[in-house]
Amino acid sequence: RELAATLLSNRAASLLGMEKYNEACEDCSASLELDNKRVKSLYRRAQAYEALDKLSEAFKDLKLAIHIDPKNKPAIVAARRVKDALAAQIQDQSPVAQTVRELTADDTLADRRIALLKSLIGTTVDDVGSSLEVLRRQGLPVLWEITKATNSETEAHLAIRCMASMASHV
Repeated sequence: RELAATLLSNRAASLLGMEKYNEACEDCSASLELDNKRVKSLYRRAQAYEALDKLSEAFKDLKLAIHIDPKNKPAIVAARRVKDALAAQIQDQSPVAQTVRELTADDTLADRRIALLKSLIGTTVDDVGSSLEVLRRQGLPVLWEITKATNSETEAHLAIRCMASMASHV
């Protein structure tokens, strides 16, 4: 059993080098079925998961690897990196981030832009954090551009109202 687990883990390392991440995951999983405390298999599967953008799975494997071997520096460094990437991914999925992205999309219809602007006003009028997130997401230049570029007075007016609601927190 131990030899088979080692061979599978070593083959996974080779597969990682060849960028065959799915196969590497499979070999690591098979290795872990034989020895569920094999830190190298956990670490290698985490590397494959990270390459496949399966960050939650990668983080789980890294946490378990660190639990088994708390001094494993590569796993600790990788866990920090994956944790940061997960946080950035979650932040990119926030409603404010999605709204700003959609406002900048060329294919967003006027009615949809109006609905997005109204929603953004509602979000920012009472919430300083949302206003700051609009700023972090480069939403202010987007709103300013809407006031200048749009043919719709309604959109321009809503963009100005949104900027005003953000400014009310200053």
